[in-house]
Amino acid sequence: MVPSRIDAATDAEPLGIRSEYVSPGGAVMSIWIVIAVIGAVSYLLRVSMFVVLAGRTLPSSLERPMSVVGPAAIGALLATMVFTSGGRFDPLPTAELAPTLAAFLVVRRTGDVMHAFTVGFPLMWIVAAPT
Repeated sequence: MVPSRIDAATDAEPLGIRSEYVSPGGAVMSIWIVIAVIGAVSYLLRVSMFVVLAGRTLPSSLERPMSVVGPAAIGALLATMVFTSGGRFDPLPTAELAPTLAAFLVVRRTGDVMHAFTVGFPLMWIVAAPT
């Protein structure tokens, strides 16, 4: 069987990714429907914690560990940004180290995270600016 022009155009899509999938039963499922359903499920899972825990206090055995979740998440994101370059581990970052240390010192001194943004972002922009 000789492929038609339509088959050739469809097969020419990059990496074989198509925007629609035809199931064995003949139903068409758009990639946008899948993305919307996954987004809605993700949103409902996140909101459910607020709905379930609204108006309730956590037990003291959970209160202390939960208080360090935010700082731990920010630390993990920051460490990934500072110590990786192009997806590879960079043990001695030069450009990101100065703004990160400055922001850390400002937070330690003032106790206010907003001051870290005020000091760290401008330093990062200056260091990362093309010369």
